[in-house]
Amino acid sequence: MARTQAADFEQRREKIVERAAQLFAERGFLGASIADLAKACKTSKSLIYHYYSSKEEILFDVMHRMSGGSSTRRRRLPPRPAMRGKSFAP
Repeated sequence: MARTQAADFEQRREKIVERAAQLFAERGFLGASIADLAKACKTSKSLIYHYYSSKEEILFDVMHRMSGGSSTRRRRLPPRPAMRGKSFAP
């Protein structure tokens, strides 16, 4: 049987996004780890992964929030096409 979401599911995601935005601003996306984020949130890495499947998904919500959107209603983007070996030069 599927688990139901906690009543404060979205509020917890918002807190993670707030802390992630601060952490990414201080250290950069590549310089911040999920372990760093968990420590900043005073929680465990596994709980972060309960709310988000990846650091990239958290970044998406940070950017969406900063652009004036709400992280509660997200649009899934299609996978990026492979760019290996392709040049942007004319």
